[in-house]
Amino acid sequence: MWRQIKNFTKGVMKKLGLVKDLKRIEDHKQINVDENEYGTIEFNKRLYQGYVREWHDLRYLNTNQKIVERRQKTLNMPKVLAKKMARLVMNEGVNISLAKDSDKKQQWERVQDVFTSNKFIRELQRYLEYMFAMGGVALEIYLDGDQPKIAYATADAFFPISSDTEQVDEAVIANQFRKGEYVYTLLKWHEWGEYGKFNYRIKNELYRSKEFGTIGEKTNLKEAFDDMEKVTFFNRETPLFIYMKPNEANNKSITSPLGLSMFDVAYDTMQMLDVMYDFWYTEFRLGKRRVAVPEHLVKTAHDENGRPYIYFDDSEELFLAMNSQEMDEMQVKDLTIDLRVEDVTKSIQSMLDILSMQVGLSPGTFTFTQQGMKTATQVVSENSETYQTRSSHLSIVEDALRDLIVAVYEVVTMTDEEEGERLDRMDISIDFNDGVFTDSQSLYAYWSQGFKDGLVPKKETIKRIYKLSDDEAEEWMQEISAAGRQEVVNRRQAIAQAELEIET
Repeated sequence: MWRQIKNFTKGVMKKLGLVKDLKRIEDHKQINVDENEYGTIEFNKRLYQGYVREWHDLRYLNTNQKIVERRQKTLNMPKVLAKKMARLVMNEGVNISLAKDSDKKQQWERVQDVFTSNKFIRELQRYLEYMFAMGGVALEIYLDGDQPKIAYATADAFFPISSDTEQVDEAVIANQFRKGEYVYTLLKWHEWGEYGKFNYRIKNELYRSKEFGTIGEKTNLKEAFDDMEKVTFFNRETPLFIYMKPNEANNKSITSPLGLSMFDVAYDTMQMLDVMYDFWYTEFRLGKRRVAVPEHLVKTAHDENGRPYIYFDDSEELFLAMNSQEMDEMQVKDLTIDLRVEDVTKSIQSMLDILSMQVGLSPGTFTFTQQGMKTATQVVSENSETYQTRSSHLSIVEDALRDLIVAVYEVVTMTDEEEGERLDRMDISIDFNDGVFTDSQSLYAYWSQGFKDGLVPKKETIKRIYKLSDDEAEEWMQEISAAGRQEVVNRRQAIAQAELEIET
C-alpha cells in the first residue's frame, strides 16, 4: 500500500515537472489528491474560456460531398454561470468592519489599508468567478518588503500537501510568468514543522523553461527576485494562505480536499445548449431570402481572371416579353423557407431552466427571449432557490474572509514592539449586502410597521431600512432629534409672533 502511494506521488511530481527534485521530495508529505482531478480542472478551465476542441470542432460532409470544418457556435454558459454567482456572492456593497467596542481600532486601520491598496473587493470578485468555474481559489498573504500583499492562485496552480476535513493546512502554490527570454515558475511550499523556535515556513523554489506549460529546470531565485529568501520562518497558529471552494460536496472524489466547479454536474446540458444555439444560428443563416428566376433573365459576366459567372441583376426595372409563353416563364418564384426560430427559442429556454435547476438557481434566471423587465417584488418571490444557493456559498466565503483578515492582522502587527492579543474572528463584521434580493418598498413597510406597533426601536428601524451601521444610525437619530427640536422652536416662535401682531 505504501509503495503504491509513493509511486503515485512520484507520478504527480513528474506531472508538475519536478523530476530532478524527486530524490529530495521522496520523504515529503504526500500530495493527497488524485492527479485526474487536475484533468477535470483543466477541462473546466477550457469550458470557461469558451472553447473545448472535442465539443466545438465540427467536421462533416456537405451537400456537395465536400468536407466542411468549422467551429460550433457557443452560448458560453460556463462563463455566464460563474460570473452570475460571483456577482451574487460578492459586490461593491460588501462592508467589512470591526466591532465598535473593540480595542484594536488602530491596528484595524492598517488592515483596511492593506485591503484598499490591494483593491481587495474588486479582485476577490474576479477570482470568485474563477473559483466557481474551476472549483477553488487560494488567497495568500505575503510581505513585499515591509508591505503586506494579497496574492491569488486559481485551482490549477494550487496543490495540497496535507489537509483535514475542514481545510487545507499545507500546500504548494505555483506562479508562472515571463521575464526576458525565459518563462519562470515560482513554487511556494507552505509547511508546518519544528524549525528551531519556529513552527511554520515558506520555502521558495524557482524553475525556468522556454515556454509556458512546462516547469523546466531549477534555477537561482536571484534570476527573477532580488530580495526573496529561499526560506522564511514564522511562528503561526494559522497558515498564510486560505483555500476557498464552492460549497458543494465533491461527489467525484469524496476524500479530496479540492472542490467542484459549479457546473460539474451540467456538462451534458451545456453541450446540448451549444448544439441548439448553433442550430438556431444556422436557421437564420439558411433562412435568408432565395428566389428562382428564368434562365434567360440571368446574365453572364467574367471575373478578373477571365472565368465566366452568371448573375441576376435585381436592379433591372424593365424586362421585354416576346410572347405569352415567355411571359409565363418570366415569373420569379420565392423559395425562402419558413424559419423555426420560435420553436428553437422555446427549446433553448427549456434547457436553460434545466441548467438553472442543476446549478442551484431559480427557473427563469436566464431568459433567451426579451420578455420585459421584472419588478423587484418578482425577484424577491421568484429567487428563493437562488437565495438559498447564494447563502450556502456565502457561509464558505465568510469563513475564508475571517481567516484572511486574522492572518492579515497578524502580518501587519508582526513588527510591533509589543505583541498584542490576536484578533478574534467574532470581532469582525461582514455585511454582504442582500439588497439584490430585497424589495426596498417591502423592506420599508415591514420595519416601519414594526416601529408603529412598538415592537422595534426607532434606531433599529433606521438601521435596517437604510443599511446603516450602529454608529451611523445613532448619528441619524441625533440629527432627526435636533431637526425635531428646531421645528418645535420655530413653531413656537411663529405662534408668539402671530399673538404679538394680534395684540398690536
